[in-house]
Amino acid sequence: MEGIMKELYDEISELNTVKEYKDRISQYVTKLKQQGLPDIASEINSLSEFYVNKLSKESTFDSMKQSQTSLLNYIENHIYFGEEVATNIGISIVRKIIANFHLFCKSLYKDSIHGKCSAEIKDNLSKIEIKNEYDVQQLMYPLIRAVFPDARLEKNEDSGHHTVREDIVIDSQNIIIELKCSRKTMNERSLSEEVAADIVHYNNKYIVFYIYDKENVIKNPHNFKKTYEGKMVGDKQIYVEILQPTLL
Repeated sequence: MEGIMKELYDEISELNTVKEYKDRISQYVTKLKQQGLPDIASEINSLSEFYVNKLSKESTFDSMKQSQTSLLNYIENHIYFGEEVATNIGISIVRKIIANFHLFCKSLYKDSIHGKCSAEIKDNLSKIEIKNEYDVQQLMYPLIRAVFPDARLEKNEDSGHHTVREDIVIDSQNIIIELKCSRKTMNERSLSEEVAADIVHYNNKYIVFYIYDKENVIKNPHNFKKTYEGKMVGDKQIYVEILQPTLL
């Protein structure tokens, strides 16, 4: 089943004739049934129906385009199959996880621990302290992977200028999550330069920065975020989330 819905979405998006549309839908309905998904096949088949006006090819084409739009919306907004999530939904989920990461941390090791938990959990959770981006990565990665099973930890990539280290990569969504943690030797300008350099060198469609500013080097988080948030750099979409430890 892996990839079939994205494959269907991509193919249907490109179709521009009545015959191609009918043929592709028929092929995918058969494929879905073969993969043990008759209910989805039936839904796809139903949504793909359109009125054929024997007296007007133009009217038939317009009806087909309306059907095509409805079908694409269905796949995009309502279908989750294993590792497959429509990319526009995927980036929204990632941003939601990251925006609320501080709540996860607070619940995990700051809030009171249930009295019936094992001694190992009670003794060790209270000792957790985030000191660098690797600590952030270790805590965030399981959250991301629970939703996106193909998520993986950093890889090294030769950009042609220097080696770029990616922190959490979700290949199916074309997302890179870059984790940063401020240091005593860092100031806001150097942090900004790191972010700008990463934007240039990463080739993912979505670049999401999570900045754990434990040293409070960012004087105005709102303005810092606004500098990059939602900006398009070529075909790259940039997002930034900043957490300063006072929130925990």
